[in-house]
Amino acid sequence: MNVRERTREIGILKALGASNGQVILIFLLEILIISVIGSVIGIVLGIAGAYLARYIMIRLNLPIVIPVILLPTLYAYSLVIAVATSIIASIPSLISITRIRPMEVLRIE
Repeated sequence: MNVRERTREIGILKALGASNGQVILIFLLEILIISVIGSVIGIVLGIAGAYLARYIMIRLNLPIVIPVILLPTLYAYSLVIAVATSIIASIPSLISITRIRPMEVLRIE
């Protein structure tokens, strides 16, 4: 979706001499940064949610025990999976970048 919204920007970059590889690299770096930030926020909110659920169960005197186990390797795996999923999901958009012709984009808008 991001590529379709930014066709004018891509056309201008290409018109200024950026190669397809350079434009794809820009989008890959953007995807990487956004997915890492989103993954870290998700991990932090997940840990906070687990502690909150545990606290609520204790305060309500419910016999349910929610163990919260912090495993750094699990967080690292989830971060890698989230980033890989983001990059794999963006491949069709990245391929469509190579089809954008600068003159057509600049002529239309």
